Amino acid sequence: MLFRPSFRIGLVFLGFGLLQAPAEGQTTTRVSVDSAGVQANLGGQSSGISADGRFVTFESAAANFDHDDSNRVPDVFLRDRGAPNLARTGDCPGAVTLTISNATGGGNVAIACGAAGRRVRRAAPCTGLLLEVSPPLTSLIRAASASGTVVLRVSAPAGACGRSVQAVDVTSCAASNVIVL
Repeated sequence: MLFRPSFRIGLVFLGFGLLQAPAEGQTTTRVSVDSAGVQANLGGQSSGISADGRFVTFESAAANFDHDDSNRVPDVFLRDRGAPNLARTGDCPGAVTLTISNATGGGNVAIACGAAGRRVRRAAPCTGLLLEVSPPLTSLIRAASASGTVVLRVSAPAGACGRSVQAVDVTSCAASNVIVL
């Protein structure tokens, strides 16, 4: 789904990154990053934003966004700024804390751990959702707080180090970014 606004107020290109200009009391967010948060290694030209600011599109020829893309043609990417955010603190192996924020308050969040790779979810809920963890070796569901946060403290064994982790808001079927243990 692409959004084609008639104006571009609030979006500025700086170097290789597309940034959303902040309103008072808000922060600037770089959206031209891959699912692990790494910025584009090449620039882009076109951009768009939905009326409510949740969805942002941008064009990029970055080679690090899709490693299977070898046609050397710029691609259009869609970022859902309302999707859950996954963060990790701690070192693997050892005590690791996973924090999921921006999930549906009181809803369920599924957490998958596995090898890096793409997989389409074929079962309900969230049938057709593209995940960046394939196949998930470990999967669990936790309830989010009223504010949409899940904090999971684990003792990560050495065998889990280097594995990819992704969270899915089961209510909205929105997938988080991917982090590596």
